[in-house]
Amino acid sequence: MSFAETLGSLDADQPLSPDAARDVVKELVSELNSVIIGQQRLTRRVVQAAILNGHVLIESLPGEGKTKLARTFSERIGMRFKRIQFLPDMMPSDIIGRRMLVFDEDGTAELKWVPGPIYHPVMANSHPKCNGGKEQKDIAAGLR
Repeated sequence: MSFAETLGSLDADQPLSPDAARDVVKELVSELNSVIIGQQRLTRRVVQAAILNGHVLIESLPGEGKTKLARTFSERIGMRFKRIQFLPDMMPSDIIGRRMLVFDEDGTAELKWVPGPIYHPVMANSHPKCNGGKEQKDIAAGLR
Protein backbone atom coordinates (compact mmCIF):
# COMPACT_ATOMS: atom_id res chain seq x y z
CA MET A 1 0.00 0.00 0.00
CA SER A 2 1.40 3.45 -0.91
CA PHE A 3 1.64 6.30 1.56
CA ALA A 4 -1.25 8.14 -0.15
CA GLU A 5 -3.46 5.04 0.16
CA THR A 6 -2.42 4.59 3.79
CA LEU A 7 -3.17 8.22 4.56
CA GLY A 8 -6.50 8.05 2.73
CA SER A 9 -7.59 4.99 4.69
CA LEU A 10 -7.14 6.71 8.07
CA ASP A 11 -10.15 8.01 9.99
CA ALA A 12 -9.58 11.69 10.75
CA ASP A 13 -11.88 11.48 13.78
CA GLN A 14 -9.93 8.70 15.45
CA PRO A 15 -6.46 9.15 16.99
CA LEU A 16 -3.75 6.85 15.69
CA SER A 17 -2.37 4.15 17.88
CA PRO A 18 1.42 4.29 18.32
CA ASP A 19 1.80 1.22 16.10
CA ALA A 20 -0.35 2.74 13.34
CA ALA A 21 1.54 6.04 13.54
CA ARG A 22 4.86 4.19 13.29
CA ASP A 23 3.60 2.29 10.23
CA VAL A 24 2.48 5.51 8.54
CA VAL A 25 5.86 7.15 9.18
CA LYS A 26 7.75 4.06 7.98
CA GLU A 27 5.70 4.05 4.77
CA LEU A 28 6.48 7.74 4.13
CA VAL A 29 10.20 7.25 4.78
CA SER A 30 10.18 4.18 2.52
CA GLU A 31 8.57 6.13 -0.32
CA LEU A 32 11.05 8.98 0.07
CA ASN A 33 13.95 6.50 0.08
CA SER A 34 12.67 4.94 -3.15
CA VAL A 35 13.01 8.34 -4.85
CA ILE A 36 16.06 9.74 -3.05
CA ILE A 37 18.67 6.99 -3.22
CA GLY A 38 21.40 6.75 -0.57
CA GLN A 39 20.03 9.43 1.77
CA GLN A 40 18.15 7.28 4.31
CA ARG A 41 19.35 9.22 7.34
CA LEU A 42 18.41 12.54 5.75
CA THR A 43 14.91 11.38 4.77
CA ARG A 44 14.32 10.13 8.32
CA ARG A 45 15.44 13.49 9.72
CA VAL A 46 13.15 15.43 7.37
CA VAL A 47 10.14 13.36 8.43
CA GLN A 48 11.09 13.71 12.10
CA ALA A 49 11.30 17.49 11.74
CA ALA A 50 7.88 17.58 10.08
CA ILE A 51 6.34 15.52 12.88
CA LEU A 52 7.89 17.88 15.45
CA ASN A 53 6.70 20.95 13.48
CA GLY A 54 10.28 22.02 12.90
CA HIS A 55 12.41 23.34 10.06
CA VAL A 56 15.21 21.62 8.18
CA LEU A 57 18.27 23.22 6.63
CA ILE A 58 19.97 20.88 4.18
CA GLU A 59 23.41 21.96 3.01
CA SER A 60 25.26 19.86 0.46
CA LEU A 61 26.84 19.95 -2.95
CA PRO A 62 24.76 20.64 -6.07
CA GLY A 63 23.06 17.59 -7.55
CA GLU A 64 22.61 15.62 -4.33
CA GLY A 65 18.80 15.74 -4.38
CA LYS A 66 17.90 18.51 -1.93
CA THR A 67 15.19 20.04 -4.12
CA LYS A 68 13.99 16.61 -5.24
CA LEU A 69 13.64 15.54 -1.61
CA ALA A 70 11.67 18.67 -0.69
CA ARG A 71 9.41 18.36 -3.75
CA THR A 72 8.81 14.63 -3.22
CA PHE A 73 8.12 15.11 0.49
CA SER A 74 5.59 17.87 -0.18
CA GLU A 75 3.84 15.78 -2.86
CA ARG A 76 3.60 12.74 -0.58
CA ILE A 77 2.09 14.65 2.33
CA GLY A 78 -0.17 16.75 0.08
CA MET A 79 1.36 20.17 0.74
CA ARG A 80 2.44 23.00 -1.54
CA PHE A 81 6.09 23.34 -2.55
CA LYS A 82 8.00 26.41 -3.70
CA ARG A 83 11.63 26.92 -4.63
CA ILE A 84 13.45 30.24 -4.32
CA GLN A 85 16.36 30.98 -6.64
CA PHE A 86 18.47 33.64 -4.95
CA LEU A 87 19.75 36.27 -7.35
CA PRO A 88 21.73 39.48 -6.76
CA ASP A 89 18.74 41.68 -7.68
CA MET A 90 16.32 39.98 -5.31
CA MET A 91 13.92 42.09 -3.24
CA PRO A 92 12.25 41.21 0.11
CA SER A 93 8.89 41.08 -1.67
CA ASP A 94 10.25 38.17 -3.75
CA ILE A 95 10.32 36.17 -0.51
CA ILE A 96 7.38 37.44 1.53
CA GLY A 97 4.98 38.44 -1.27
CA ARG A 98 3.42 41.63 -2.58
CA ARG A 99 0.22 43.41 -3.38
CA MET A 100 -0.53 43.27 -7.11
CA LEU A 101 -3.02 45.07 -9.31
CA VAL A 102 -5.36 42.40 -10.69
CA PHE A 103 -7.99 43.06 -13.36
CA ASP A 104 -11.34 41.24 -13.34
CA GLU A 105 -13.23 40.11 -16.45
CA ASP A 106 -15.23 43.34 -16.47
CA GLY A 107 -12.07 45.47 -16.43
CA THR A 108 -12.16 46.63 -12.82
CA ALA A 109 -8.86 46.67 -11.01
CA GLU A 110 -8.26 45.53 -7.45
CA LEU A 111 -5.16 45.25 -5.27
CA LYS A 112 -4.73 41.65 -4.11
CA TRP A 113 -2.16 40.11 -1.79
CA VAL A 114 -0.03 37.49 -3.53
CA PRO A 115 1.89 35.54 -0.88
CA GLY A 116 5.53 34.71 -1.51
CA PRO A 117 7.30 31.39 -1.14
CA ILE A 118 7.80 31.87 2.61
CA TYR A 119 4.11 31.04 3.07
CA HIS A 120 4.42 27.61 1.46
CA PRO A 121 4.66 24.72 3.92
CA VAL A 122 7.64 23.24 2.04
CA MET A 123 10.24 25.56 0.58
CA ALA A 124 13.65 25.03 -1.02
CA ASN A 125 16.29 27.74 -1.35
CA SER A 126 19.04 27.79 -3.91
CA HIS A 127 22.33 29.63 -3.31
CA PRO A 128 21.33 31.33 -0.05
CA LYS A 129 24.78 32.88 0.46
CA CYS A 130 25.11 34.77 -2.82
CA ASN A 131 24.15 38.15 -1.28
CA GLY A 132 26.01 38.06 2.01
CA GLY A 133 23.29 36.47 4.13
CA LYS A 134 20.63 39.23 4.08
CA GLU A 135 18.07 36.91 2.48
CA GLN A 136 18.95 34.16 4.96
CA LYS A 137 18.11 36.55 7.80
CA ASP A 138 14.81 37.50 6.12
CA ILE A 139 13.85 33.86 5.73
CA ALA A 140 14.84 33.00 9.30
CA ALA A 141 12.71 35.91 10.54
CA GLY A 142 9.79 34.75 8.41
CA LEU A 143 9.97 31.21 9.77
CA ARG A 144 9.65 32.35 13.39
